[in-house]
Amino acid sequence: MASLGWKIELYFLLTSSLTLAKRGKEGEKVLVRVLNIMQGQRYIEICE
Repeated sequence: MASLGWKIELYFLLTSSLTLAKRGKEGEKVLVRVLNIMQGQRYIEICE
């Protein structure tokens, strides 16, 4: 899964502004949740 990490992050960066523009505050909540999940995944990879 580590090899997909950068692709997921790139996709997230490309779609984040579109999500905010389209979905407003609800989209912001979703993006924060995704960032938290990605950060947790990174910490797990570091510990392995």
